[in-house]
Amino acid sequence: MNLTESNPAASNTMPKVRCSQRSCATKPQQTQCSGICYYNQVGYLSHYYKILQSSDNLPLQKQRFDFKDDLTETHTYIYDSSGLLSFVVCRSEEDSLMYKMQYSYDDKGNLLQESKMNAFDQETESRLYTYDDSNRLILMLEYNWNPRYGGIPNLRKHCEYSYE
Repeated sequence: MNLTESNPAASNTMPKVRCSQRSCATKPQQTQCSGICYYNQVGYLSHYYKILQSSDNLPLQKQRFDFKDDLTETHTYIYDSSGLLSFVVCRSEEDSLMYKMQYSYDDKGNLLQESKMNAFDQETESRLYTYDDSNRLILMLEYNWNPRYGGIPNLRKHCEYSYE
């Protein structure tokens, strides 16, 4: 998961800019903190993130603040013993579970599946990945579940990749 990507089409915000005026204090030996700001179309700050990273530059926690500096979300990153991302847990400002993402990998460290579960531990979105013998991505399937339609997965995206 690349935390520096943004999708302007998915929100009303313009692309982000590194944010230096917002900072957080941490112990420099163990962790470091950086921030990313998002601005609206007229140039006002819409929201920003404070990202707490390990000494290996792995994100440990990402906090989302609105333009009034109120905490709106907290994302906690959990890694397995190999250093691969296993879970991302998203909590609201009241510390209630909003959703969690779960990641699974093959023996070679290739991402096989990422699943988004709601607060009731029901899967709502999923992406499945398939690789060739050279560990190159050849297939990605994206599903979503709508409980109003019986919980049957709906294929949203099917991408096939080929290499010469």
